[in-house]
Amino acid sequence: MTTRKIYILLIPLLFFLGSCSNTDKTGHSKLLPKGTPVADIKPEFTVDEWLVAGPFPNKNLSEPLEDGTYDSGYSEDFLISLGGESQAKLAPEKRIEFTIESGTKSEVNVIPATANEMGIVDFSKIFHNAENKVAYAFAYLRSPKDRTVYFLLGSDDAVKVWVNGELVHENYTFRAINAGDDRFPVNLKAGLNPVLVKVLNGVREWGFVLSIVDKKHWKDLKAKELEEKEFRAFLNCKIVPDWYNVWDEQFYPGDFPQMRWDQPLLAEKVIGKVPLKVRWFDENLNEVQKAEQPGRYLFVAECTSKDGKKIRRAGSLYCWPDKWIGWSERPFVSLEPLAAARFDKKIWKQHEKAIGYNVGRLVLLSTLYQEEGAALMSYLYEMNKGKYENETLDNPLLLDDEYHIRLQKKIGGILYNGPSLNPPAVIEGEPAPVLRPGSPAEAGFKNSIIADVDRVCREWYEASGEPFITLIARNGVIVYHKAVGKDASAVFTTETATPMASITKLITGVTFAQFVQQGLIRIDDPVGKFFPDFPVSGDKALTLRHCFTHTSGLTGHESWGGVHNHRLENIVASQLDRLPVGKRHTYNGDGYDLAGRVMEAVAGKSIFRVIKENLLDPLGMDHSTIDEDLAFSLHSTAGDMARVGQMLLNKGSYGKYEFFSPEVFEQLLPKNLSRFYPGLNLDWGIGITWMRTTHPDAGKNGIPEGKTILSPNIIGHGSATSAVLRVDLDNKLVITQTRRRGGAHYNQYLTELLLAIEKNLK
Repeated sequence: MTTRKIYILLIPLLFFLGSCSNTDKTGHSKLLPKGTPVADIKPEFTVDEWLVAGPFPNKNLSEPLEDGTYDSGYSEDFLISLGGESQAKLAPEKRIEFTIESGTKSEVNVIPATANEMGIVDFSKIFHNAENKVAYAFAYLRSPKDRTVYFLLGSDDAVKVWVNGELVHENYTFRAINAGDDRFPVNLKAGLNPVLVKVLNGVREWGFVLSIVDKKHWKDLKAKELEEKEFRAFLNCKIVPDWYNVWDEQFYPGDFPQMRWDQPLLAEKVIGKVPLKVRWFDENLNEVQKAEQPGRYLFVAECTSKDGKKIRRAGSLYCWPDKWIGWSERPFVSLEPLAAARFDKKIWKQHEKAIGYNVGRLVLLSTLYQEEGAALMSYLYEMNKGKYENETLDNPLLLDDEYHIRLQKKIGGILYNGPSLNPPAVIEGEPAPVLRPGSPAEAGFKNSIIADVDRVCREWYEASGEPFITLIARNGVIVYHKAVGKDASAVFTTETATPMASITKLITGVTFAQFVQQGLIRIDDPVGKFFPDFPVSGDKALTLRHCFTHTSGLTGHESWGGVHNHRLENIVASQLDRLPVGKRHTYNGDGYDLAGRVMEAVAGKSIFRVIKENLLDPLGMDHSTIDEDLAFSLHSTAGDMARVGQMLLNKGSYGKYEFFSPEVFEQLLPKNLSRFYPGLNLDWGIGITWMRTTHPDAGKNGIPEGKTILSPNIIGHGSATSAVLRVDLDNKLVITQTRRRGGAHYNQYLTELLLAIEKNLK
């Protein structure tokens, strides 16, 4: 045999031996540094092992960058030292050098990270709750051949993904982690495919989860997605009269209309072709077979779905006086200028008549089309008979809710049969501290506090053009309470009420605390204790703690009509088998509305009446209103919100009232959810969160990395309108600010305000 022939025969053997020697016993390539994560492609799996690097700095910008984003870290490439984001390949124990804005050189380590049991790479835990930062994660995907797979990505917050050096996905968003929120195809090559994930954090939770499926599982997923979409659509279906005209919610005396689903084909597909049982009740809650008189009539509809679930709905219709013709009316409605939309008052006045008649038409159509219109007409009919006082709470929607609460309790739709909620207890002896105006010295501030805060507020308004009201109090003494600026609607005063958005959740939480105080509801009570269709034990036993800590599995705000839906609880119960109860933290308002329905079941009246009678009125919050939703609908002033803050600082008391005890107050405070739900490593309370702000000099000049402005024990809640409610438990400090929107440079000036307050503490 010649040497040439031997060489030719050896070539396949050498290739075989070479391929064998390039992997170790774990299947990792020997060509990669030891400890480099490599995931083999499977039909369906989650990538669990990563190398991570961070945190890198991020700056919130007042003006957008070329790509339309407002965060420098999202666009900045921190991996230049590794060839840039498109070429970078992270290696274990490697250090990454980068330059910060000041020109100073800095570096971070590359460290291994393992996803938690939910598949989430938790940057909050790895990097100790760093806010306004950026981090990277890196791994290899090994594929035996060229193929297309599908990435299912969830992130908190904004995210970019590179595969084989190509940017395959980006989403500039601020959200909670929800697996599979982003879905996109990715082309893999045979062999190793580097994957780089970049995640920007705004505030609080931070991380991502990446799952991968093949084409077959993708088709199955899309089919399940369609089925889920149809199910979700059915949850919004209503029971309506079975006739074809626009006057759906009105009828004449005599027989009740036949009722059906408003989308019968969809309902039949989801729950089956099942009979619907409808019962009717008059305004005295007597069950009736005919409408003998005009006025309010309530119906309750039930059926059993093809999979054995009880489906329940309820509503109201108005029986109008014989021969009344709705479309003959032409109401004129005087509408105030919409403040948040910044319409000019003078121009608005010039068009008042056109606006008034058009809004009147909308009111007429709403009255005839919608269930809310039936509630309005029923109210007007009863009002005309002298039934109601002239009070804000005697409004059509709230009263209709209370009719249904009483009916539900009467016919057994509410399981609770105990005592109702009492007013807050009157304190025997010395009352609790209340807010009062006073001098900086009385409050525990330096005299320069007023001038320093005045300067920040003036510059803030000049920079943003957004008016606001600010209140600062310490030790119960108001040292600063001023309004600055105006918008198209009006000059702001200290009595200008603005939307509090999600600070409403805190109000709902402290209202709930009164039920806990009086032993009517416990935080870990299951919803099934109060309503049928819910389990009271097992992994689907949804509790009040789930509702308040965003761990119920619900995801929206005011879904299905929110707390005004007379069978909201049944809609939630019908989807329990689909909800990851206690498995995921997803910020939402639906849990608060469900908790509100539980409180209504106990109190026997609208939760909005409870809030006004048991919280707003006793606290003297005369400029505050809430009547739409328990997660976002409060309108208030800085002065009113400061009373809530002082009550929290007093651990549940204000003036002569004890709303709840210090022991219950402790139960409201944020706690690590892993104590209750393994794998959820974040702090959350009952409508209350930590509101810490990292000091701008943290980690510099000997200042600890985790240094906060003021104390770390600051509680409150965030707000989509950028309203502020912060209670510093250590410094006995209450800070409130109310506004319609954040505007430009918000984070910069909020930081300056907090620094000015801190600098002036004595």
